[in-house]
Amino acid sequence: MILNFQEIDHTKWSLVGGKGANLGELTSIDGIQVPVGFCITTDVYNDIIRNIELRIDQGDIPGSCARIRAAIESVSLK
Repeated sequence: MILNFQEIDHTKWSLVGGKGANLGELTSIDGIQVPVGFCITTDVYNDIIRNIELRIDQGDIPGSCARIRAAIESVSLK
């Protein structure tokens, strides 16, 4: 599930984590400007990570990180 910051408050901490919950809380405070954004729920994140092969080549850490990042960024959030 994807939640816009405006849909998140402290009660959604277990769904979006601390940073997401805090950003959601900030959107409801007058005078605080929060960029438009969203959070994916922890369940969705865990599903994505489980389905991505996260192998790290100790001899090529930068290359491994780039491949992992590309794999995560290629996931559709439909």
